[in-house]
Amino acid sequence: AGYAGADPDLAERAARLCKADLSTEMVGEFPELQGAMGRYYALNDGEKADVAEAIAEHYAPAGPSDACPAKPVSVAVALADKIDTLVGFFAIDERPTGSKDPFALRRSALGVIRLIVENGIRVPLFQVVAESLKLYEGCGLDFSTTTWYAAAKIAARSEQHVLEPGTIIYPYRHFGNSLLAFLADTLITHAPRAKLNLPGEQEMLLLSDEEAGRAAVRYMASRATDAIKVWFLRVREDEREDIDGRVMAVADEARRENLPLIVHATSLREAKVVLREGAHLLVHGVDDQLVDDEFLTLAKEAGTIYTPTLIVSDGYLNMFEAIKGVATPSLDDPNGCID
Repeated sequence: AGYAGADPDLAERAARLCKADLSTEMVGEFPELQGAMGRYYALNDGEKADVAEAIAEHYAPAGPSDACPAKPVSVAVALADKIDTLVGFFAIDERPTGSKDPFALRRSALGVIRLIVENGIRVPLFQVVAESLKLYEGCGLDFSTTTWYAAAKIAARSEQHVLEPGTIIYPYRHFGNSLLAFLADTLITHAPRAKLNLPGEQEMLLLSDEEAGRAAVRYMASRATDAIKVWFLRVREDEREDIDGRVMAVADEARRENLPLIVHATSLREAKVVLREGAHLLVHGVDDQLVDDEFLTLAKEAGTIYTPTLIVSDGYLNMFEAIKGVATPSLDDPNGCID
């Protein structure tokens, strides 16, 4: 409620009542009235208007053409409902596949994004996901069979964390990464880190050769992605021709799919490669040397948006420390920006 600027008591009341109309004969006969009937029942029973509106709107947005709630209590309850749905299903390894999404989790994820973006609010998703997962303690769920739990145990042992027998782990980082990768979509990279994907996840697609790059673009296009993002690290001189060719294949396939190309390239040479390929967005900025006239000319010709991140290294450290302490990262940027 606090992140949405809502009254906590009203948000809690609306959350407690928002599913009550599902038990009524009216909604049982006409399921499309769920939420709407809840509003009428709430007003009839003397609930406050903001509570009644939140009950009616907590399913929204249900699709791209659906209006997004704007009142603070409605936003808070809608966010909580969608995040709880995502966390609950992901916690038991029920997640969408390439072609099936029986529980409409993609719709819930898009709803979370729209609620945050369209209302201009800031939500520490790692922390919220972690708190939501804690609510499932004592529900009789066996997390030990899930892929994210297995990944957390492996990571904990590798970091020399002691796991007491019978202890339930709440792996904030790994569970959060799994869910947030679903929200943020997939990254294509030639970096070996692509092999570190969580079990059953594809946060990173390995750019092993040109055909793999083209296949990755087609895969992302089939999932209705809005853009193709490439992580293009500095390349050794003896590998440049090969790696450049892989990245250019991705750019070419993105053009065929009519998808904008976003590239994380922090070295001048690699940045110029993707500018020549018409990259729409260059993120984090060049940090190995000063950009030159050729860089500026290429960027202007391609119409590239350049978004330098001036404190990325400090930002990573800040984020890791916050995750370690299960806290919200502090905002150390004078403009209140988050890296």
